[in-house]
Amino acid sequence: MKGAVGTLMIHAVFRQLVIYVVVLLSIVTIALLPLAITPNVVNYQLVWDISWSVYSEEWKNWWIRLFSLEGLGTTSVGTTVVQSVLFYVKRSLSIIIPALLLSLCVGMLLGVGIYRWVGQRAPSITRKILSTILYSLPDFFIFIGLQVILLQLYTNGWSFLDLYGHESWYNAILPVFALCIFPISYLAKVVMEELGRESKQDYTRTARAKGTKERWVISRHMLRNTLRTITVHSVAVCSMILSSLPIIEMLSNYNGAGYHLMETIARNESFLVIGYLLAFFCIMVVMTWFISTVYYLLMKEWIIPSFRSSTYYVERGGEMHVE
Repeated sequence: MKGAVGTLMIHAVFRQLVIYVVVLLSIVTIALLPLAITPNVVNYQLVWDISWSVYSEEWKNWWIRLFSLEGLGTTSVGTTVVQSVLFYVKRSLSIIIPALLLSLCVGMLLGVGIYRWVGQRAPSITRKILSTILYSLPDFFIFIGLQVILLQLYTNGWSFLDLYGHESWYNAILPVFALCIFPISYLAKVVMEELGRESKQDYTRTARAKGTKERWVISRHMLRNTLRTITVHSVAVCSMILSSLPIIEMLSNYNGAGYHLMETIARNESFLVIGYLLAFFCIMVVMTWFISTVYYLLMKEWIIPSFRSSTYYVERGGEMHVE
């Protein structure tokens, strides 16, 4: 069965790799379009023309630069695109990684806590309302409201509350908090709903009827069976964090990769835009594979051993069969 889990993981990674290659080609295709667009005035009206010959030439030149010593070219200040992208990506990783870890850990714990203390006792309409609130939490409104409060405190003499910028370690507190708001509420909603579905299954009712403590029913049975679904949604949490990063860095004046991505788009520097998008693409790939690896290890070391020790399963010929 461990071999089957490993095979499934390899298939999942291969499928994700194919998807990521398609996404990569789409990113390059879209990002190179502005280089082939030229403005013209026709009958006192501004018209944007696309030269497909120029576009195909830029497409070919981009791949030549990518696999040559030039890399992705140079920026307007004389540094290479790769150097500039790596410099700001390293800075952004100091808020991406904490935001991801906090979102996964706090979201899981919050979902279990809400299910245990509210979801089991509240009527179904209350659970639906709570689920809707968690899913539609206005994270940007909360972030902007927090900024207004901080500005008011700053004008009243609380000058030590300098949470903007990137120079000090505490400047990362505000963007990390903003990046975590919606992913935490989203994952908590997923965990709460999945535990609610599992609580209606026969095996959970049997475990409770035998006098098993609720925390053991949740940790040893329900969470194990919901792990696959939670893993899938954890990948969605990664995409939420990366997609929110540019606007959060702009609002918090955090001079990172997302901040510079917005600036390069405004300046129409296509090669820098591609560089930052490729960096975010690589971060997303690493995050996805990390979560998939954790899921595989949990399946191998936590879930499968529990199957083998369960009274509902017996080993026949080296395979696991349900009795």
